[in-house]
Amino acid sequence: MEFLLDFITTPKATIEKIKQGNYTGFAMLVFLLALLTQAVSRQVLLSADSSHSIPLLYLSFFFWACVFVSILFLYMAWIHFVASLFHKEGNIRGALT
Repeated sequence: MEFLLDFITTPKATIEKIKQGNYTGFAMLVFLLALLTQAVSRQVLLSADSSHSIPLLYLSFFFWACVFVSILFLYMAWIHFVASLFHKEGNIRGALT
């Protein structure tokens, strides 16, 4: 909760604190909440029949979570590849955060 409140008041300092602290779990929580928000908004905007809205919400969230996680893994692989070209050791945990 402290990070969320700090992010509202001083976002730049909070991002630096998160990068230095290596809070991967917090970054994944923010990522999942963003996906859930997108799934809910899609369901609200596209749903004409509310009887199937909850199963469709779960399916939409699961589908988009799989899509974004696969894109994230491809992005991390690309960063690791580019870092290896420059003979640098990539920090996957820091990049994910």
